[in-house]
Amino acid sequence: MANRRDPNGDFDRAFAVWARQPVTVTPEEAAGRVQAAIVEPRRRVRLQPLLALAATVVLALAAWLALRPAAPSPALLQAQLEAPIALEEDVVVWWLDPDTPVYFSLPQARGDDGGIS
Repeated sequence: MANRRDPNGDFDRAFAVWARQPVTVTPEEAAGRVQAAIVEPRRRVRLQPLLALAATVVLALAAWLALRPAAPSPALLQAQLEAPIALEEDVVVWWLDPDTPVYFSLPQARGDDGGIS
């Protein structure tokens, strides 16, 4: 067991060397530094709330981009508008947008005698 190094031996030797050095700060000055560090802590910006906010924004944007409907190509829109629709004579189609047709059924024309012609 004499061959094994003592893991704390290096630290103990370094600490003994440090402890023999002369004191550079008076006890009162050291106490004042400690008290100042305790009483007036430095203001630090906490990153956790900022990171959480950034992650929320990124996830919301990704979800919005993934769930929004894809815009149809201009060629598809043109084809929809030009496509012939088989309708009866008394039906008119209005397109509110490329995906929403509105069908109107017109009343039949009446003859001079009041009957349907």
